[in-house]
Amino acid sequence: MLRALATESFDEVAIEGDRAGYVALASLIRATGRLTLDHAVDAAAYPRSLLSIVVVEKSSDGVEITSSSDGTELRIARPRAVVDTLAHSLGDYPAGMEPGTHLHEEFYFEHPYLAESAVPLVLERSTY
Repeated sequence: MLRALATESFDEVAIEGDRAGYVALASLIRATGRLTLDHAVDAAAYPRSLLSIVVVEKSSDGVEITSSSDGTELRIARPRAVVDTLAHSLGDYPAGMEPGTHLHEEFYFEHPYLAESAVPLVLERSTY
């Protein structure tokens, strides 16, 4: 299970998933493509329920995390050089977290692989 919710202005995205969902996200980041998400029904803090995550390769530095023009997809454009780091940070690590815990993944100087414009992510390990 993996689902993603965004704020109305798309200035933060919450991703919630079980172990299998985050393993699938890590695989997607390593390969590129599209992952269809489960629909989220509780959208109080995050009124947008996203339909999919799309990962593409790019040649320039910095991972870009944005929304599609219609606000239904989370788009991740990543250079080949950071595939393993990004797959670990957004997939492998959350897959191993205790259910009910979360972490924040956003640009700051200790995360130089993310572009400064990258949408901040909240990655939560689901309890079900």
